[in-house]
Amino acid sequence: MKKIIIAGLAFFLLAGCQRYSGGEPVEKEEPKEEKQEDVQKEEPKPNLSLEEKVTAAIYSTTGTEAEKSDGKKRIISINTVEDAVAGEGKKIVNIDLNADQHSRVPRTRDEMLLASKDIFPSLFKEDEISEAALIWHLPLVDTAGNEEDVKVLQLRIRSNKDINWDNFDVYKFEEVADQYYEHDALKE
Repeated sequence: MKKIIIAGLAFFLLAGCQRYSGGEPVEKEEPKEEKQEDVQKEEPKPNLSLEEKVTAAIYSTTGTEAEKSDGKKRIISINTVEDAVAGEGKKIVNIDLNADQHSRVPRTRDEMLLASKDIFPSLFKEDEISEAALIWHLPLVDTAGNEEDVKVLQLRIRSNKDINWDNFDVYKFEEVADQYYEHDALKE
């Protein structure tokens, strides 16, 4: 009887060793051969409007919702105007955004600057954009206790600025931006 039990255990051990090696299954799925007719050809994307391109650039870098803001969408508005200085077909893009709110004011400010550093190069990949402004909003409480979404940071930069975005120090925005505004609430 002992021999049968030992033989049975040995059988199960060997069967287990065959299926697993080092904790990983030994059996591997054989790659499926893809038939030409099964592979869908990548269809060309339809021409997107400038607003759709801007929206995609922002969402790909910052997400669709602002953190800790009761589900507010990231983008408040996108406005474009013709840039008479840059020439025909060039646009100035003004983008109002909801910022992420953090427990410490310096972190909130830094996160807006870091996000701006990621957004600007994405925007300037579009040949149509000659200038972009990022206008960040946060809910602030006034002295009477009323909460209101207020512009807390604005950065405006022309696309022809020679900025190496990979090595750019976000604390230099004030020096390189064509327009820089920071609310007193961020200077705490």
